[in-house]
Amino acid sequence: MAYQDGDGHVASYLACRLAVIKYVASIIGSRVDAEDIVQEVFVRFYQKQSNISDSARAYLFKIAHNLALDWTRRKKLESRLNASEMPSWVQPQDVATPERTALASDELRRISRFLEDCPENHRTAS
Repeated sequence: MAYQDGDGHVASYLACRLAVIKYVASIIGSRVDAEDIVQEVFVRFYQKQSNISDSARAYLFKIAHNLALDWTRRKKLESRLNASEMPSWVQPQDVATPERTALASDELRRISRFLEDCPENHRTAS
């Protein structure tokens, strides 16, 4: 994709790209994820470049800051939605099926027979 940069905004982005990556990484704690976010920063920056009246650098950092905060919020939400932290009403419930009922009954019968065959002193717990 070829970019046309009549106002020098792409050059502004390229000039401060590393600083923006470091800034985002300091917020989210991951350079790899910061690089992904900065790619999105460029896309948004490029789409709005004709509307930028202030400093392109300041606008880049504003976009980066907002996207980093969005990323952080999303990660927190995702971590809350882990299966171990789900409320009980959201977790899948075991449903008694005819097969499970039959298997449980069979197992109970086998245990009962085994206990009946054991000597009396082995059947009781002390």
